[in-house]
Amino acid sequence: MKAEHPALFSQRFEDRARFLDRRSRATSQEISAYQNRIFRRLFRLAYNRSPYYYQLFLRAGLNCNSIRDISSDLHRIPVSTKDDLKKAGTDILTTSKRHQLTTRTTGGSTGNPLVVYGNPAYYAKDKANTFYYVNYYKHNIFTSRSVRLYGTKVQDSDGKQILFQYNDARLKLELNCFMINQSSISRIYEEILHHQPHYIHARSRAVLSLARSLEYNQHDGTCLGIQHIFVDGENISVVDQDYLEKFFNAKLVNVYGHTEGALFAFPCEHTPHFHYQHVSGILEVIQDPSQYGLPESYANTALVTGLNNFAMPFIRYATGDIVNQLDSHCSSCGHSYFVSSPIVGRASDFVVTKDLSKVALSSIMYNYDDVDWSLVKYWQASQDVPGLLNVAVTPVDGLSSSDALDVVLNIQNSLNQLCFPFLDVQVTTSLLEPNSRGKVTNFMQKLA
Repeated sequence: MKAEHPALFSQRFEDRARFLDRRSRATSQEISAYQNRIFRRLFRLAYNRSPYYYQLFLRAGLNCNSIRDISSDLHRIPVSTKDDLKKAGTDILTTSKRHQLTTRTTGGSTGNPLVVYGNPAYYAKDKANTFYYVNYYKHNIFTSRSVRLYGTKVQDSDGKQILFQYNDARLKLELNCFMINQSSISRIYEEILHHQPHYIHARSRAVLSLARSLEYNQHDGTCLGIQHIFVDGENISVVDQDYLEKFFNAKLVNVYGHTEGALFAFPCEHTPHFHYQHVSGILEVIQDPSQYGLPESYANTALVTGLNNFAMPFIRYATGDIVNQLDSHCSSCGHSYFVSSPIVGRASDFVVTKDLSKVALSSIMYNYDDVDWSLVKYWQASQDVPGLLNVAVTPVDGLSSSDALDVVLNIQNSLNQLCFPFLDVQVTTSLLEPNSRGKVTNFMQKLA
């Protein structure tokens, strides 16, 4: 049995969950007033307590009382990138009481993840966000049955890896994504079937791997009775979303949230577009990167200011996430949230061709009309030479060596036909596994 996070049983969590429900009906004027009030408080705290932000503000000619209104003053604050915050280290923190903080790390595709510190109040807010969007789709994290599929290695009391475990209430079935293979997939299917979950909560790559393995072994995903699939923490293509919805006969809810806690969004029931929750953060979009001393690749990307994490503030943080079709409200559900098309990648998710132009990775790798990925469990692309894309694939379990080789050659031929003459693609097999956060990094752009 696995105990739940203590934040779920705190008074802070209960108060926050009720608060999120009330704020979901806020008008645009109420949203503006709330963000201004919370940000002024955050700015003063960062100025007075964070060595990193104090120096940043000082160089920009700002003092403790410089920020009075977001619409007129926010642009005066310099932008920080992930590299800036990594270099700052603990100087970004606003508290010296480190013993009260716990940490998470970002994906760290470069091998150098950002360590994110949070206090109990931050984690209560984070858990309340999960409660809110699950509840929006008529489920309850305390009473509904679910399947959880992330990167944590599921272990018994002796530290030995096991295939699955339940939480104390036996409502949450946690699967070990590192042990999903040809020999275990039927056992997993039977356990899910017996559990009768209402929803799945997973990283997109992990649930895709599960679905591919189930399909390859001729298990019917529609028999599991899944109503919703909640995926978060990484991007998912429209094609993969469509595949999962058809395989499980369930609606997929794509949730956008930072490990940093700086922004949170999910779609309403009428549209796949992201609705950005105003109490979690402030969203800007970088139009002209040169204004901020950033490379051109940051054009049309998110600039966020988190309102949840006061121990480690993220103020005007350039995430690199590409934001398109931004609107001030949702015409379908009527909420006064910022709304955008789903985020499908970051500024670094571009492949450099032989003539040094840039092509979106998604247009190559998610072209399912021309490339058959049905027998691939995981894939990872990388580039360190212009005009050459290296792709490592892990075929589904159970294939013979010759069949696995056929998969690799077929994908390589298809990708080269698709990319000719601008790009050469080399495909190899590799034993890829999700990292400790349930992610398989799909692209590593190594060109400077």
